[in-house]
Amino acid sequence: MRELADSTRIERFVCELGRAARAEGRVYLTGGATAVLHGWRETTIDVDIKLVPDNDEILREIPRLKEELDLNVELAAPSDFIPLTSALSSTRSSLSSTASRQSTRPLSANPLKSSSG
Repeated sequence: MRELADSTRIERFVCELGRAARAEGRVYLTGGATAVLHGWRETTIDVDIKLVPDNDEILREIPRLKEELDLNVELAAPSDFIPLTSALSSTRSSLSSTASRQSTRPLSANPLKSSSG
């Protein structure tokens, strides 16, 4: 079991990734690491990152840094957990058309009040 990640360890990890990079790119932090860096919590169990674009040099560097910093690192992005906009839009329109076919009375401003008064 690796140590929990605090802001110092997360910042060191990101700096070391930057040193390993030979090409321009971005590293996005997601999950608990962002909460730690914003000061919302003290630690997180792992550092979730998304590389854009994927970079073989950096990907090969991650296992070494995990060992050196005794840190859990996962390749993860919000899109792995949250539906993409196009998928969300199609879901909304599907739900909307289903709801309009099933609706038997108009919706009132007060959902607890019946439409008849």
